[in-house]
Amino acid sequence: MGVAQLVVPFTGERFARSDRLGDLIAPPYDVIDAKTRDELLSRDPHNIVRLILPEGDGDKYQHVAELLHEWRKTGVLVSDEAAGVNVVQQTFTGRDRGSFTRTGLIAAIAVEPFSTGRVKPHEKTHEGPKEDRLALLRATQTVLDALLMLTRDDSGALRTELARVTREPPLCTAA
Repeated sequence: MGVAQLVVPFTGERFARSDRLGDLIAPPYDVIDAKTRDELLSRDPHNIVRLILPEGDGDKYQHVAELLHEWRKTGVLVSDEAAGVNVVQQTFTGRDRGSFTRTGLIAAIAVEPFSTGRVKPHEKTHEGPKEDRLALLRATQTVLDALLMLTRDDSGALRTELARVTREPPLCTAA
């Protein structure tokens, strides 16, 4: 399997209201405490935190599956018309480094054994979070979290293409 077959386009979903994206997105689930979760939900009842960090009594994963179905049915979330790869830019202000911009892709990646050596783990994940994310995936049949991955770009071809694409106006911003 070549690199072109490792990273592939996919048909994604997005919030229909891209003008309010800042009210609808959240940091990764594993850095959200109870106070932050409440703050995110106060921004908008459709904040993604409601899906990625479920709470409640009973089967919270089944509840997320039902909520996801409702959001799709009522148009809160819409499917992309075709498979694609999304380019994302995020600007951060570091503690001592000033501001910097990270540019990347949202794409699908093939699942393969670590023994192939092409995809390497970057951290040791505890059993509890693994079981939690697997239960959420099984209930929703949807990947709700993005994984941050790095790749070599020795030729600079990826960097060049990303620079070209990001000269165009963005589809939406979270500002």
